[in-house]
Amino acid sequence: MSSEGEERPSKRQRTSESLTSSIVSPNRLGFGLLGAGEHRIDQYLATTIAVEEIHRFLKEHGTNTFELILFVGEQTLVDQFLEEWTAFLGKHHDSMEGRLHILLGDLWRAKSATAQGINYAFAEVTWRYLANCSSSRQMFAAGNVTHTVFGGKTTAAGVAKSILVDKFSLLHTDEGIEALILIKVPNMNAEKPDALTDMDVVRDELRQSWRAGLLEFQRLINSGTPTFGRPRARPSWMA
Repeated sequence: MSSEGEERPSKRQRTSESLTSSIVSPNRLGFGLLGAGEHRIDQYLATTIAVEEIHRFLKEHGTNTFELILFVGEQTLVDQFLEEWTAFLGKHHDSMEGRLHILLGDLWRAKSATAQGINYAFAEVTWRYLANCSSSRQMFAAGNVTHTVFGGKTTAAGVAKSILVDKFSLLHTDEGIEALILIKVPNMNAEKPDALTDMDVVRDELRQSWRAGLLEFQRLINSGTPTFGRPRARPSWMA
């Protein structure tokens, strides 16, 4: 009970504290706002779908054995997600305290944002181009792996596969990331091949991307077995 004259924290403040509270689970999944970066999906749409699909996953599969950590690069996106998340929880009378965190920082340098770092991370791909982490921090022969997982043109949405990170890579040695979950996401970037323009298709495919990625994470931590092991060939930059 708050003392007389003491201002009680608002629901938004309480949610903010929950989303930035300490991260303690041994299974930590990091991800960005799917589709909102290189794939040029509208940030409001990307945020709305992220809120709905993360909430859906936590309702159906949430336990105390994992934590989800959203990394965003701008404070405005932090505020936007926080506003959407607070409103959505209020509408559904839910509490997701301690199960989702949002941090301002770089997914691929997670230890600078949280001392514990992350074990697993989403990496967005399309069938045409590769995982969107910088070449200096690539951890596997991305071209070979992406061809294996997503090879050949396909209209299938929401494909997600996991792969162990190369033990010699910076992502493993510096960041402690054990496995990547590669997710096929819709592309609206006109500078990239096969850009989508139908918003209904984009919405549907983005939802499927979130569901596939989160379910692959659940499968991965339950089984301990990624879709693919560590690649046989080391990337040329590591030679």
